[in-house]
Amino acid sequence: MRFRRRPLRRLRFRPRIHVFRRKLREAHRWMETGRPAEAGKIFAEIAQAAADHDRPIASQLFLQAGRAYLDAGKMEMASSLLMQSLRIMIEQGDPRLGPISQRLTAELRAKGYPDLAQAMEQILPADLVMSARGSLAPTAPDLPAKCPYCGGNVHAEQVDRSDPERPACAYCGSPLLGDE
Repeated sequence: MRFRRRPLRRLRFRPRIHVFRRKLREAHRWMETGRPAEAGKIFAEIAQAAADHDRPIASQLFLQAGRAYLDAGKMEMASSLLMQSLRIMIEQGDPRLGPISQRLTAELRAKGYPDLAQAMEQILPADLVMSARGSLAPTAPDLPAKCPYCGGNVHAEQVDRSDPERPACAYCGSPLLGDE
């Protein structure tokens, strides 16, 4: 007697986390080896998939894609992705928006893009811009420099602190501390 598999019906496609992390590691490796255009393409692809599935992590991925394209010298693409990231954070009411926008605008000015920094400040709520200028980023000396799961750089102001006992990676959402 031969068994047949029944066709899968009415199941939603759920991307596998290991594929997602593998792509993230690849993108971070491209950034480290000085090939930001390739990294930007991967980050943008993952970010769009996350946005299509209404995942909050999409904003961080669009931000990283924009930074990668900025490093590659592709201003038009970088500007579009960075603005999209900020819009998503504003819509979600992300508490990290202030420190992230402060750091991003400072980076843009340091790299010689004051017009883009000003354009970003214009879409931010006015009270957020004023409070971000005088605030300091949260300190967390016990965080690793890189995420052990996806290889992304860990910045204290980007870490998801919805659970203070277990801060999570801004890119893949994996816990950064704890079970070793």
